[in-house]
Amino acid sequence: MPLLWAVFVSLFYSTFAGRCTPEQILLLWGVDVTDYSVAVTWITPSGPCNGSFVRYSVQGHGSQTVVPATTFPYQPFVQNTPYWFYTATILHLSPNVTYTYSVGSTTGQSDSQFMRTPASNDEMTFGVMADIDTKASSIQTINLVAADPLIDVLLVPGDMSYADGRDARWHTWGRLMQPVAARLPQLPAIGNHEVEHEEDTGGLGHYITRFMAFRDCFKPFLANVTAAPCPAYYSLNLGPAHIIALSTEMDYTPGSAQYDWLSRDLEIANANRALYPWIIVIGHRPMYSSKNKTDPEDLPVRVALESLFLEHAVDLAIFGHDHYYQRSYPLRNSEVAGDLRAFRSDASATYHAPHAPVYVVVGTSGTPLYNLLKSPNLPLWVATRLAIFGYARFNVSRSELHFQFIENINATVLDEFRITRPVPPPTPASSSTGSSSGHVPGEAESGESARAAGTTWSTSHTAAVVAVLLLVVIAASIGAFVYRRIAARKRAYAAVSLENLTVALDDSRTAGDGSLEHSTASESRTGGNDGSAKRSQANASDDEMSPIP
Repeated sequence: MPLLWAVFVSLFYSTFAGRCTPEQILLLWGVDVTDYSVAVTWITPSGPCNGSFVRYSVQGHGSQTVVPATTFPYQPFVQNTPYWFYTATILHLSPNVTYTYSVGSTTGQSDSQFMRTPASNDEMTFGVMADIDTKASSIQTINLVAADPLIDVLLVPGDMSYADGRDARWHTWGRLMQPVAARLPQLPAIGNHEVEHEEDTGGLGHYITRFMAFRDCFKPFLANVTAAPCPAYYSLNLGPAHIIALSTEMDYTPGSAQYDWLSRDLEIANANRALYPWIIVIGHRPMYSSKNKTDPEDLPVRVALESLFLEHAVDLAIFGHDHYYQRSYPLRNSEVAGDLRAFRSDASATYHAPHAPVYVVVGTSGTPLYNLLKSPNLPLWVATRLAIFGYARFNVSRSELHFQFIENINATVLDEFRITRPVPPPTPASSSTGSSSGHVPGEAESGESARAAGTTWSTSHTAAVVAVLLLVVIAASIGAFVYRRIAARKRAYAAVSLENLTVALDDSRTAGDGSLEHSTASESRTGGNDGSAKRSQANASDDEMSPIP
């Protein structure tokens, strides 16, 4: 009897009570707003679970804010699945604050989760995971990234679950990924294993649902349209960097919609360096790969896009797809852009304003690695290549980018490099983020940003000039006052000295007359000069007693 009761309770919970238990919680950076905001998404095994919400507060504070969630079934976008999907966006978060939050409904809630907003718009740290999969090595990397206290945002350049359209595999990956996905907002890019070739969703049903549902562009899906309305590529300004997420699974060749969008986006980003000094691109298929292939996959991407990267001075390009870690030197048209010997002898691996991108492959987050013995000959442009599981982390300030690759056993840094650039002019007060999705900000917006920057720059210079002129006027006034006082004292001293000299001359004249009248007697009595000496001493005493102006 107790056994039957236990079976009944278990079946009841899994069938009814458990159907609204949130799982696969995922944070995404709120790219459709212009301040610190995070979209929170989650899934339930069944639904709908009415009254769904996100409840959050500053860690350690009792007051909580509740944000209602949007609810919709997974099935219109991914066929034959009972799962339901939920999304809510938390707006106006404060920088450098740890928040606690939970998701759910009146019939099921998650445990408390934690997230921390970046400390500053002038500095930010990004994590990188690509080619993750659902292996034991994947879990090891996931847990290591979740425990890294330095990362603010996670970049994921494709091949996340290796589901290839399999619904169950996506849900397994979502559950495994939650320790990091519920803590760090993600910026994803599409990989070849995200493509499903389903006509009703444009081949990206799971990807669009999980990573784009919080966007306005997702709403046409609710009408069960046949084409994916959300873009597979986008960009945003985050901290001191402009981040571009490409889709190497869609047409990116000259003349395509993506190429035209990228060209315009890079042009605006390069002109906006005073606000966002770094341009960083993520995508899946690499532009430079050292894997030995008779038909290299990197060549089409490089031929199509490298000229844009060079023209607009992309600083760093990060890819996945190849299952190893690889770092290039700064490259220009397959040649090292700089002194190769100097690069190799520099133990700090610091590239000072190289004016050419560094290309990195981080396909090491869990899926089986390549055997590098099959590709023994390294091109000269390869700085480092490693076949070991791990992830990457890089910090960007306004003048330096510091990149590290960390293996996932002992969390040891196995490779690192720096890119430095001159410090840009001071930035005007601005929001932390700005974004474009399948489009770029228009001319008017770009012009307004440039004018705002120019206005702030001119105002600061005007204030400095006024301050300098004021100091010059004050110094001149003080100098004139001191000069007048000194001149007055000199005139007074000269007048008194002239008066004393006149008196002395009169005395000398009088004394001289007396000497002539009595010279014979004086000379016979005193021997000649004693009287003149005494009168000279008297005159000297008179001079010493003269007042000093």
